[in-house]
Amino acid sequence: MLETKVAGTAGAGDAFNATFTACVAVGRSAEEALRAAAINSASVVNHVDTQTGLLSLQEIDRRLGETKATLEVRKWSH
Repeated sequence: MLETKVAGTAGAGDAFNATFTACVAVGRSAEEALRAAAINSASVVNHVDTQTGLLSLQEIDRRLGETKATLEVRKWSH
């Protein structure tokens, strides 16, 4: 689970989608891309505006290392 304080939700979806897409485009797995996207969008909602909370790839990777064990990606089939 990823806990965060929400100051505003503007930009969270854009941050999620852009991070996921960028990670997949450079060859990262879908699971890692989902984790990275969740981390970046969680950072964005800590701020009222859409730019302040955006993380660099280096910071996303650092946080991925800290949260990988607790940030579960669930799979299901239909």
